Amino acid sequence: MAKHGNKPGIRFGTTDQRLQEVLRMLVAGYTSHEMYQYSLGAAATEDQPARKPWNVAERAIRGYCSRARKVLAREAAHNRRAEFGKASRRLDLLYRRAMANGDNAAALAAERERIRLFGLAEPERQAVDVTSGGQPLRTEIAFSVAPGSSDDA
Repeated sequence: MAKHGNKPGIRFGTTDQRLQEVLRMLVAGYTSHEMYQYSLGAAATEDQPARKPWNVAERAIRGYCSRARKVLAREAAHNRRAEFGKASRRLDLLYRRAMANGDNAAALAAERERIRLFGLAEPERQAVDVTSGGQPLRTEIAFSVAPGSSDDA
């Protein structure tokens, strides 16, 4: 049995396996306390095999959660860059195909989408009257007619 570092009793891979399990539970919405309860182990049931206890304190579970959140953040940043690049290339491809087919409307649509993707368009300005709290202005004119006067002039 391979050891992990100089720590006796910890098998190689156990920490990584636990981190993967915590990642799965974090994504599924478990709280750190629920993860701690899971780490206590469980007897076999009809649906699940027995789980050995991890023999760690609840504080260690919070440490696994912290590491798991960092992994998720790195993956999200990487995936965002990759998805952005993929979207950009797809729009370039659509633009080239549209131009090759003489479809100016499709080319323009692809170019507009690319401009939106890259945030190149100036934001639309909208004037808001701050004195009315952003509500449409309504002008009312009131006339007062004295009793006994006539409208005939």
